[in-house]
Amino acid sequence: MRPYRLLSVMPGTFILSLDTEIAWGTDAALLPRYAACFDGYRPLLRRLVTLLDACAIPATWAVVGHLFLKPGDARALPRQPESWYFGADILDTVRAARTTQEIGTHTFSHAYARQVSREVWQAELEMCAALHREHGLPMRSLVFPRNQVAYLDMLPQYGITSYRGIEGQRATERRGVAHLAQRAL
Repeated sequence: MRPYRLLSVMPGTFILSLDTEIAWGTDAALLPRYAACFDGYRPLLRRLVTLLDACAIPATWAVVGHLFLKPGDARALPRQPESWYFGADILDTVRAARTTQEIGTHTFSHAYARQVSREVWQAELEMCAALHREHGLPMRSLVFPRNQVAYLDMLPQYGITSYRGIEGQRATERRGVAHLAQRAL
């Protein structure tokens, strides 16, 4: 048996990106089903930030822009219960981590890029950019809700230099053994 030899190549990079949306990414009909998850979100988030700190692991938090707001903010969309749709405290928890965490965007209202007009998409990004500026945060990364990648040409004007794309070719993804082989490679 030959000893394992490391290749002298650049080190790999692992990116941990977390969709931070509470109820924004849930279809209205499913809200009652996930109510307990939404209610337990904040304690779980605090535990996750503590764990990331303990291991000195940075992550990218793709935050729905509306979570930056507090109830009563003139820019807020009416949603109930408020604790599922507002999250300034969540932003504070992530920012208070000892290990630097990146705050990316997941759009302002979890808009699906391929289902909205260019004007709506632009308004979503403008609102997020304004909120990031207000909080002194750069906006360099984007996670497209439901992985609906579109309007890539607009990203640079908002300072977005990276986005989480679709893994593989989901539209034509193979099934069975061929799918497992594709995933393994």
